Amino acid sequence: MAASWRLGVALIIVCCVAIMAEVVNSQGGYVTNDTVSVSLPENMAVQSTVIDLSTFVVGNETSSPSPGNDVTTPIPTQTSANDSVNGTTNGTTNGTTNGTTNGTTNGTTNGTTNGTTNGAANGDTSTYKFLLLSGNTRDRFDLAEDTGVLTLARPLDVTVDRRYDLNVSVHLKQENVTAFMTVTVDIKDVEGYPPVFNNDCRTPVVNDDKGVVFETSLGFRIAAFDPSGDFTNADFFFDPNAVVKLLTDNDQCGLEYTDVFIANDVFFAHLVNDSQIICTDATEGNQERSQMTIDVIRPPFSPDDPLQHKIHPATWSLMFQDSWVQANSPFVVLDMTIDHVSSRQKSSWICFGTHDAVRFEVKLDISARGCSEGKYGGLCDQTCVCQNGATCHAFNGACLCAPGWKGVACDIPNHENLILTIREDEMVGSTVLDMPGVLESNGFLTNQTGARFTLLSGNKFERFTLHEETGLLNLSRHLDVTVDRQYILNVSLQQEKNNATSFISVTIDVEDVEGYPPVFNDNCKTPVVDDDKGVMFDTKLGFRVAAFDPGANFSNADFFFDPNAVVKLLTDNDQCGLEYVDAFIANDAFFAHLVNDSQIVCTDATEGNQETGSQMTIGVIRPPFSPDDPLQHKIHPATWSLMFQDSWVQANSPFVVLDMTIDHVSSRQKSSWICFGTNDTVRFEVKLDISARGCSEGKYGGLCDQTCVCQNGATCHAFNGACLCAPGWKGVACDIPDPTVVVTASDSSPQAGDDFNITCHSYNIDAASLTWTKDGKELPDGVIRKSSFYSNHVLAIPRLSKEHEGDYECVVRDVNGVEMRVSHRLDVRPRPEPPRKPGLSAGLIATAVLIPAAVLCAAVIVIFSLIKKNKGHKYKMDSELISWLHDPENKDVVRKWQMKREQLTIVEQIGQGQFCYVVKAKLRQKTTQLTVAAKTIRADQAGPVVQRDFLRETRLLSELYIPQDTSSPSQINRNIVQFYGYVLDKSRVYLLVEYAPYGDLRNYLSSCRHRCQSPGQLGVTAEQDGEFLKFARGVANALAELKRKKVIHRDVAARNVLISADREAKICDFGLARDIYTESEYVKLSNQQGDDGPLPIRWMALESLQDGAFTHKTDIWSYGVFLWEIASLGGRPYPDLSADKQLIDWLSTGKRMDRLDSCPDHMYKIMQKCWLKDPAARPDPTDLIQVMDKMASGEETTYFFTESCHSPPDSSVYLRTMPSQITTYF
Repeated sequence: MAASWRLGVALIIVCCVAIMAEVVNSQGGYVTNDTVSVSLPENMAVQSTVIDLSTFVVGNETSSPSPGNDVTTPIPTQTSANDSVNGTTNGTTNGTTNGTTNGTTNGTTNGTTNGTTNGAANGDTSTYKFLLLSGNTRDRFDLAEDTGVLTLARPLDVTVDRRYDLNVSVHLKQENVTAFMTVTVDIKDVEGYPPVFNNDCRTPVVNDDKGVVFETSLGFRIAAFDPSGDFTNADFFFDPNAVVKLLTDNDQCGLEYTDVFIANDVFFAHLVNDSQIICTDATEGNQERSQMTIDVIRPPFSPDDPLQHKIHPATWSLMFQDSWVQANSPFVVLDMTIDHVSSRQKSSWICFGTHDAVRFEVKLDISARGCSEGKYGGLCDQTCVCQNGATCHAFNGACLCAPGWKGVACDIPNHENLILTIREDEMVGSTVLDMPGVLESNGFLTNQTGARFTLLSGNKFERFTLHEETGLLNLSRHLDVTVDRQYILNVSLQQEKNNATSFISVTIDVEDVEGYPPVFNDNCKTPVVDDDKGVMFDTKLGFRVAAFDPGANFSNADFFFDPNAVVKLLTDNDQCGLEYVDAFIANDAFFAHLVNDSQIVCTDATEGNQETGSQMTIGVIRPPFSPDDPLQHKIHPATWSLMFQDSWVQANSPFVVLDMTIDHVSSRQKSSWICFGTNDTVRFEVKLDISARGCSEGKYGGLCDQTCVCQNGATCHAFNGACLCAPGWKGVACDIPDPTVVVTASDSSPQAGDDFNITCHSYNIDAASLTWTKDGKELPDGVIRKSSFYSNHVLAIPRLSKEHEGDYECVVRDVNGVEMRVSHRLDVRPRPEPPRKPGLSAGLIATAVLIPAAVLCAAVIVIFSLIKKNKGHKYKMDSELISWLHDPENKDVVRKWQMKREQLTIVEQIGQGQFCYVVKAKLRQKTTQLTVAAKTIRADQAGPVVQRDFLRETRLLSELYIPQDTSSPSQINRNIVQFYGYVLDKSRVYLLVEYAPYGDLRNYLSSCRHRCQSPGQLGVTAEQDGEFLKFARGVANALAELKRKKVIHRDVAARNVLISADREAKICDFGLARDIYTESEYVKLSNQQGDDGPLPIRWMALESLQDGAFTHKTDIWSYGVFLWEIASLGGRPYPDLSADKQLIDWLSTGKRMDRLDSCPDHMYKIMQKCWLKDPAARPDPTDLIQVMDKMASGEETTYFFTESCHSPPDSSVYLRTMPSQITTYF
């Protein structure tokens, strides 16, 4: 049974195959070609026919079906789904049938049907059906289903697609077969297409239908004239028959103006007999390649004359009406070409004929006004093709696509490269691109939920920010087209829905804005004031009538201040002007006589006003007022609102508005006018006194109510907020690094014998070396490496002489090998001889000089001998320290903190360093006696550097502490060493501070390390680990207090932390910590000018090492190193690196000290935060205190050392003091 079933199926398949083969053999050859090729120019007009595919159907072909088509073998065909059948059915029969059906019959039939018959038999004229199956990328083409005509549906752009492979099916209805064919469309590049959107001559969109993109007026004048003078309105006229054509080449926005005049016109009559008219530039102020031609033409005219394309059609048609031509010819044709049109373009020529002595001037005034929405062209009569929010150029119809679109008509989705243009004066904080909105509008992003946007690269100088979730791209810093005209941002888009990541390029072009950024005009620079008066100008307005002397000063009674006056600044970049507007009710006693005047005339009273441009106008205005009146922008809002209250207006109108403009304001500017009304005989004088006073720090504007954007030490102009950048910075807000080298000299005109310095300053340069040369030759030891300078280096030349003259050059080379050179010319003037006193002979002068010299020489020898024998040294107090101690302004400080010498009893010397020594002493007070540490400068080391630091510490401690109570001295913070004052002993000063019996923390830590129980094991108990946390918390507390007091320590280290008798950590030394540790911990850098002391390189922040910058955040970096010292039990930071360029370069690469094996992760993470490159990202002292408190109160039992590093507690070791090591921090 199964075998019979399989045999039946096989027979059916064989029969079907045989039938199909018969159908194909009998119905093939209905289409002549399966591949059709056509080539189109990219500027082909939309709706144009591309090709008629019906010509490729057999029996309908033409002798030349398609140019360039390759005719191959007939296209294979196939039948419909149901084969040809003979018989009767109860359903639907597709194909050719012979019989009767109860349903619908498709095809040609012989019989009767009860349904509907489709096909030629029932009158359907369509014999085939065309379908465009695929390949129609971006729907550029349409295919007529019935006719097979392929048309262009959308504009082409060869930069988007160069080729289209269209797959077409054609169904032949009579034969009921379907054939397939491929149409290949190649796009040819056309030069100059598509038109370019030239932003330089972009015009606004207007709301009227005036129908011209330009407003033009033509002016003529003969007679005598001044070519530099302006035409009057009478000289101009508008000719509606003039032809204005745009020259829309892609590299210009030009115009051609053509007009025709009859030669017997009064103005042109003298040109009738001229064969040539010559025109030259009248003022040499025209557009560079502009030109003017004037021709005289005579009939007969040819219909094919090229002139017809220039002359207005109405005029051209008249030239073929004989009667009109005879009455009016010959004609004068004026043809003016301007290569580039700007708003209010003025072109002026002086013209004359070769047979004529009359010269005349022709001038064309042009205003580029724009077209209405969707229109372009000279007559605004052409329709733009721009779509999807694109901007259409009024000159040539070019489209500026909105982000997310591309193509000639901006109708092709573009998510790969979003292009937008923003003005350079775009407001910071504004959204410049809504990426999800754009990507949703062009169909790329279907669901914003779960989308994540990331700005990967291209954000030069961090001008933009991209919100990760919303996808909004905002402007975060000011733009400056002189710095960057374009930004190409690379963005990734991750969609959680399909777990796909796309990469998008955002191209932002910055549009130059005329008059931006504002210019810092040094001529009207104003000072910075400390008050908040809220006005940049002090203004007083004065009036007087009666008899007066215009040259006399006004009295105080003549002046008054009106708080409702409006003072506006005219901040054009070429001036510092002011407009003063005030409104008065006309029935005011002073202005009552002006009520009936139609005009008030004001003239310069003393001819002493601003030289050019200043003016005074006084107008009488009456209701009703329009809310849109431009006057509202001049009158104070409080006054303007009253003008719409009927009762107040009726009682007080009309109004007198005084409007004064001064082009350039200087301090104490006085502007005076004599004014009178045309219907009034009373003359009066108006005077405005102005004093440009300036604004407070960071403010600008007439009311000092606008905030400056200037950064990095820039100066803000009070008029317009313009920023004057400090060296090394550029941009509108001076927030863009500008690598700069500047050379300054200590004296602009040095003399022989002077000590002379040349300083080379480098700003924002990652410098590798600095080299000094003289006259092109490198100076000995003239190459200074980065480890020896940061932002400047001084070349010192002692005792100048003529041989020092020359050209000195500073060469700074950065890490990439780029050099910057700046030179300075040094000329040495001879030192003038001192004048001789008259009447002294040469012999007498010699005697007067030699005898004292001999005596002085002998005295020097005796003194020198005595000094050699003297084993001690006399200490001489530095003048700066003496000046501070005796300064009357410091008398309160001196009285509060100066102790008498008899109060101090020195016990013993407990330490001595390179620059000072320390003694243990007893300080007697009224009721108590304290043990103190008194330090003073060594007599043999009393140089200016040491004394300066000593003075710095004395001043700082005096200011840090509140006045002490004689019974119990108080302090501002328990973690800052207690200050008790100072004692002045003849020429010596003792600084009195708290005595710390346990010494400094560094020595204390070292003693712990030295008590290790066995090699490799730390001698630290859990109790000590907890105390170290207490010490760290105490130092953080001290830093918080210093920050509150606005004090930067600059040397936070374990050696500068004392352990007091009650085992509290106390930060100390605000000026002389380097004394004990000079050789090992402090390094003198060559860039430090003369008297600068050595610096603690290993504890300094990266920005301090590179730029010499010290802030509260650099103290936090040092605090991180301090924590590492505790964790290493007094180890030396960066033990494998030298404290020079090696360390600086190592830190610059982002490297930091590794975690010690004994240090827990949670403590090392605190250190890492302190060492972040960005100072703003480092924690504050209060943050550190909170972290330490949380650790102490939490479940943590290890702080600086892991539990495996803890040794058993040993109270005898732990509580042991170090009497032999009390060298303290001094």
